[in-house]
Amino acid sequence: MPDIDKVVTGVFEHDLLKPGGWLVLEHSVKLKFTDHPHFVEQRHYGKVNFSFFYIKEEESI
Repeated sequence: MPDIDKVVTGVFEHDLLKPGGWLVLEHSVKLKFTDHPHFVEQRHYGKVNFSFFYIKEEESI
């Protein structure tokens, strides 16, 4: 997918994750998401990479 990075942008721009939710994205080694504000970590399994993004749970008052 040439525009796979737009998936991450779209998910967060349209609030598609609930607080406490995770987004796991499988992608090529060429893509880096380390500068994204919700990026948590990237894992490598052979030629496959997974980036993990997290929305913090809302603090209850």
